[in-house]
Amino acid sequence: MPPLSLSPEKPQIVGAVASLRALGPVDQLPLDAFDVVEIRLHQDDTKDNSWTAIPRAFAQRRKPTLLTLRVKEEGGTWDDATRKPVFAAGLPHVAAIDVELGSNILSDVVAMAREHGVTAIGSFHDFAGTPPLDQLLRLLRKAKDEKLDVLKVAAMVNGADDLWTLTSFLQESQKEIPVCIIGMGQRGLSTRVFFPLIGSCLTYGYLGESTAPGQLSCVRMRELLKELGMGGR
Repeated sequence: MPPLSLSPEKPQIVGAVASLRALGPVDQLPLDAFDVVEIRLHQDDTKDNSWTAIPRAFAQRRKPTLLTLRVKEEGGTWDDATRKPVFAAGLPHVAAIDVELGSNILSDVVAMAREHGVTAIGSFHDFAGTPPLDQLLRLLRKAKDEKLDVLKVAAMVNGADDLWTLTSFLQESQKEIPVCIIGMGQRGLSTRVFFPLIGSCLTYGYLGESTAPGQLSCVRMRELLKELGMGGR
């Protein structure tokens, strides 16, 4: 399984797949437009382990897979009890997993990921607004306490103050741990391109269908980063 690169000097574009139904044949995807593929599974996708053929297909094309099973409280469909065994079954087949910082299974999933040599991303999402800086710094402390490989924070941007808050947090947090910071919504769109230029190690673009408010396609993300001197292939 190809590893996930976490260098802020070479930010990675994550091609986010909203559902397996939206994926299509791997060879028909714009493979040059993304570095990592994020597969967001739903319960119907995991009735058996046939889905594990997908990360194997991407691995053959040197594309690491990030597995996300998003909880209901942060925009998904899962609860902790049903998704923990799916994480366990998926770890031998993926390069990274994403689990929410507020999850009751965070420590267990991070420990399982470490046993498999899999990158553990701890995430936080606020679809209403951007928390104040002191709250974001508490998330950073928790990420460090849990020994996460990456902290991902995605927050809705409602005005200029939110942009400044996220920028300040990115400046502070990247000194401590690899981070992915994203401003959601139309007003946060610029962060998806600008933040990778100043230290955010990942940025997300959709493959097929958007997975978050204000998200660009990974093809457009690649074009913009290349124009700015980064993300070229």
